[in-house]
Amino acid sequence: MNMSRLFLSLLFIITVLGVATASLLSNANEDEEVSRMLSSRNKQIEACRAAAVVLLEGLKSSRNALVDPEEGWIQGGFTGFRPPKVKAFKDLKFDDPLVPFEEMTYEEKLLAWGYPADTDPVNTMMPQKLLMVAYAQYRYADRTTPDLLWMHNAPVAPVERLERQLAMLISPVTGKLIEVDCEEFSAGNAYVRIVTEDEVKELVELDPTVDEWWNYSMLAFGKNDPEDVRITLTGKEVKVDPDRAMGGKHEPYLVYIRLYGENGVLIEGLF
Repeated sequence: MNMSRLFLSLLFIITVLGVATASLLSNANEDEEVSRMLSSRNKQIEACRAAAVVLLEGLKSSRNALVDPEEGWIQGGFTGFRPPKVKAFKDLKFDDPLVPFEEMTYEEKLLAWGYPADTDPVNTMMPQKLLMVAYAQYRYADRTTPDLLWMHNAPVAPVERLERQLAMLISPVTGKLIEVDCEEFSAGNAYVRIVTEDEVKELVELDPTVDEWWNYSMLAFGKNDPEDVRITLTGKEVKVDPDRAMGGKHEPYLVYIRLYGENGVLIEGLF
């Protein structure tokens, strides 16, 4: 009887060890495959960067069309939100005098409001392009300041597509790829960075209108359905418009953009 129990115990141990060993080998193989894929992706990203550098040498800005910034669809959308009670926060400024549209040079208008003529300006104006790049790189690589030549979805093929993307990122003021790490004034360039989750909460404490302004992005939790009610950072219940809200949990990080013209600030605020 005891021998039988011992045999069964040994059989159980051997089985468990076998399964564990197989699991370890499987995990090791999976880790090796992930490492191989990451290495391949990094090589693709570097190849894409090298191609972009070459393409930029003879490339011109594709921002050759303008929109009237007084049109209803643009109000409050691409000018950036500047919290009324916060003039400055760390390295972020919210009270710089902005150059009026009617006083902008043609190149400044193209920089702030221009877009490729064959595209939808809602998706291709400079603030929107910088916004999309910043959000994506923070989400995928925790970058707080975007690198415009780092393509996380590399390779970007064909070459014509990469060329189109780069042309939209060339500043009409400088004729070069826009620089996005300029905390101090730099004609034709910008200062772009992620406002992290903790910083957003600090801003909301300083001025609750930040929460009310961007409550679709700053909602703490909820589902995506017509009766969706979520709780904002300030504790308010908000019934969400399903056409604007995304499903699942929303981490409240934002993007700050300060866009410089030839002699002043064109656009400044949270997006």
